[in-house]
Formats: sequence, C-alpha cells, structure tokens
Amino acid sequence: MKLSDFTPTFRSKKPKKFMDEKWLRTDEPQVILFQGMRGGGKGVAVDKTAEELYKEGINIWHIWGARSFENLYWAVNKDCKEKYDKIKLILQGFEQKISLKKWAFHNQIFEKEFQYYFEIIKNNKLVSVERNSIRLEKLGLEFLKGEVLHCNCHKSYPIVWIVPDYIEVNQESLDKFNDQYWKNISEYRNYLLEITSKEKQLLLQGVLKKPKQFAPDEKIIVKRITPPTSSSRKETFQKQFTDIVVQARKEKRIVVMNPAIFEYANDKFDTLAEIIRMIPYLMNKSGLFSPLSELDVGKAKKYWTKQQKSWHKVAIVINELRSVAPSSRLSGERESSKSKKAIYDFIPEARHMKTWFLGDYQNPEDLYAGVRYQSNIVVIKRASRSILGSDWAWLFEKIERDRMGLLRKAGKRIERPEDMWRYEKYPQIRKYLDDRRPKIDEMPDNIGYLTFINGEVARWRFDMPSFHHKTSLEDFQKDTGITWKVNSKKTPKETSTTNSSQKKNNKELILNKIHQMHITDGKSFKQIKDDLVQMQKDGIIPNMDFEDKEPIYFNNLWNRWKKKNLS
Repeated sequence: MKLSDFTPTFRSKKPKKFMDEKWLRTDEPQVILFQGMRGGGKGVAVDKTAEELYKEGINIWHIWGARSFENLYWAVNKDCKEKYDKIKLILQGFEQKISLKKWAFHNQIFEKEFQYYFEIIKNNKLVSVERNSIRLEKLGLEFLKGEVLHCNCHKSYPIVWIVPDYIEVNQESLDKFNDQYWKNISEYRNYLLEITSKEKQLLLQGVLKKPKQFAPDEKIIVKRITPPTSSSRKETFQKQFTDIVVQARKEKRIVVMNPAIFEYANDKFDTLAEIIRMIPYLMNKSGLFSPLSELDVGKAKKYWTKQQKSWHKVAIVINELRSVAPSSRLSGERESSKSKKAIYDFIPEARHMKTWFLGDYQNPEDLYAGVRYQSNIVVIKRASRSILGSDWAWLFEKIERDRMGLLRKAGKRIERPEDMWRYEKYPQIRKYLDDRRPKIDEMPDNIGYLTFINGEVARWRFDMPSFHHKTSLEDFQKDTGITWKVNSKKTPKETSTTNSSQKKNNKELILNKIHQMHITDGKSFKQIKDDLVQMQKDGIIPNMDFEDKEPIYFNNLWNRWKKKNLS
C-alpha cells in the first residue's frame, strides 16, 4: 500500500454529543428511521436526506416506495420553484402599494402570463376580489413571509428503473418523456438547417427522433429483471442486478424500484429480499465496491470528486418500511416475511457493508422490533402520543420540560407543566416557544426532532428536495406519459409455499424442541425464546416471527400441547 493511501481515523475516548458535528455523516454509515403521522412530512424528510447523500457522491438505491410510483419522481421536474417565485413576485406588488398588474409589467410579466398566474392566486384564495378592489388574504400574507410550504422543484436526477421482465414499457412514450424527439421545427432549426419532406412529416407528428449528438441524456432508463422466484431465476437476477448497479454508479443514476409495477403475489418481495441478501457479497466480496486508490483515480486524493471519494458507498432507501418488515401484530402481505427476514439480518451489520439505510413508517408498533431498535437516529415528525406509543412518552415529557425551561430563561416564573397555558395563551409567547421547541403533535411539516441513542434531541428543518415531490392526487403516468403493458406469457413461477401438512409438521417439531428444552434441559421460557430466535436465524427452523413473542407465549403454547399430547 502506498503511503498516500493511508487514511487516519481518530476517536475520542470520551462520549461526544452527536450534534457537535453534522448529524448526517458521510464518513460513517448510519441507519436513520423517520416516523410520524400520515401527512406529517416523513416522505419529504426522507427525500431531502437521500438527496443530500446523493450530492456527496453516495450511490442511492431507492428500492421501495408508496405504491403510487412516488420514488420515481426523482426524475420529474415540473419547475414548481419558478412558478411559485412568479406568484410571490406578483404579490409583492402589495408591498410597493401599486397595482399588481403594473408591478408585474415592471418585472417583465406581461398580460397573458399575468392573467394565468392571477387566476391561480385568486382561485387559491391568496387574494380576494370585490368589484375593483383586490385584498391580500391571510394565506397570501403567510406565503409572502415564507410561512407556507410548497414544492420547490427546479431539477431532476437520472434514474434506472427496475421492472420485472413481464412488463413491457412503451419505448415511444419513454423516449418522449426523455426528450428524444424534436418538439417543433423551431427547435430543429437551432441544430440543423436541412430537412426532407418525410422527416418534416414525422416532425409534425411528433415522432422524429433527435440524432444522438443532439439528444439529452435520458432521465429514465428501464432495466428489466428476472424476479428471483426460483433458484435458477435467482442466478439470472443476481447477474442482472450487479450489472444494473455498476452501470448506475458509472452514470450517477439512482437505482429505483417500486412495488406497484409488480403484478403478482410474491415476486416483489422475492426481489427486494434478494437485493438485501446480495449486499454483503456486493460490498465486501465482489471487489466492485472497494474504495478507490490514488493509482485507480490517477490523481492525489485531495483532487478527487465527491463521487470518487464515495465510490464504495451505498444508501438504501425504503419508504413504507412496515410493509416489508411488519410486526407480528400487523397482518402484512403473505410473502412479506421474506423481505422482513432479509432486512432484519442485514440492518445490524449495515455499517460493516459501507451502507446507509433510510426508512419511514407511521406507527412504531407496526414495524418489526428487530428492525426498529437498530437505528442510529430516529427522526420524529408530527405525531400524537397514541401513534408513537409508550416508548416515546419520554420525548413528549422532555419537550414540555424544554418549553418550561425556555420560559424560565425569559424570566417567567413557572413550576409545573400544567401551568404552561397561562403563558401559551399569548400569541407572541406561543410563537417564541413553537419556533424553538414545537409540540410533537403540532410540528410543522418541515420540522422534525432528531433523536439519538444517547437521549440527545435536536430540532431540525427539512426543506423540500430539488426534484418534484409527488402529492397524493398526482398520477405518475399522466405526469410522465410513460405507458406499459403486461406480457402474461412471462409470468414468474411462484415459489412453493408451505402447505398445511408441512406447517403442522413444523409446529410439532418446534413444540417437541420446546418440551425438551424445558423438561430435559431445564431452560426458562425466556431462554427458550432466545434459542428459537437463533434457530430461525440459522435456518434450523422456519421463520415464525418468534422475535416478537413474549416468553409467556411459549409457556402457553407448551401447556396446550402438553395437555393434548401427554394427558
């Protein structure tokens, strides 16, 4: 090894506060979970955090999202920032005390464009119009002050979209989204002078393709994979996925997979589980994700790009985490146990695989505990006590104490939390407290609490990502124009599920083991639970979600079995 490849790391013996440095680290892998109620801004926080990691050169694999193709919106830019900026500019005419139309004209917004935006302003009740009078409403004032959240998209990112091999994406629709066709004769004339009559006819029909040298890089490329629903298909998939991630890294593309594109009962979970199981091989054995050296790059490390520095790093992003790692109390999809086991086995060792992990969910009790307790950081978004559950009672109490402390620092005499209302009833004081320590169930969409494993808590602002953030009413196919169809001849072979007779035999085998451990070995039911969980992990017995069970469950199970079999 060359001396120039030596990278020193220094670690203090004393425990350090996590917020002494940047909380989102790119030098050390992290497991970051986001939880809170629906509509509380979890998705925005995940997208923004993933975008920050992407900007640092880390490879992003966004391999699960809401089943509305939400995670494909990395590639979508509707220029919302520009549109909202125009609305704000027009409304600033109120501050200048001149008519909005004159102010708009002064800022190069002319009649037709002004009318378009003014209709939006009026219909969304930013202003009210009575006869010839225009009045700025409360929402308009809040928008001018920057107190209203909205999409801020002004760019998009290239992605590779993984679809199963029985999905046939219409290439023409994909090419149109990727701007591979000439829009009109004016655009054509900017690049070429001559055009044949046949080419002109195709151009007018919107199907004249741009030569490669004039076409932009495709925002979405589609890669079809063989769902790994059998051992032979698994080998094919492993090669396909390896090629996909290597190409994606080379082209700085985000790897995206969404369950909505899968048509069959089990193949989406088989595919996700196999991706997770491949990570140890890809990151540590394949040699494909080894750190670069100065010899590889051909220049001193101080001149490297962020991508070269993060060549060997990956961030896994999974929205709706509970759907792929549900707790035993939640009736998840039948095949989700496959992805749950894969994620459970992977998460504790993620940092040894140069892998970051981001996931979100609503209710912590819906998520398998073996995954939930492995996080470095949990980001709490707006949520009620009932959603977060008893595990988070301490956070509600801490925020209440912090609010009291802020009042005391401001010279207010207060001894008990129940007396807070005496001061919070004053809007100015309430705003002072909410700006610094908002109540968890009243947090704005763009604010969250970072909670660390040492009990440290920090308020953090999560701005909108640069790409378009999908709303619940938007439609991916309408927004992109991309269409596809299912080729039923390529239906994947379903993996054989355990039949009732096998289940009965498995249960009998496990109960005999419990009997032997308790009677012969003298083990407690707590020890029996731990042994059975380990047997699940080692593949000795089938996965039956024993991690979620209490010792009393095994005691009751054994008592019923003993009564039936030994009486």
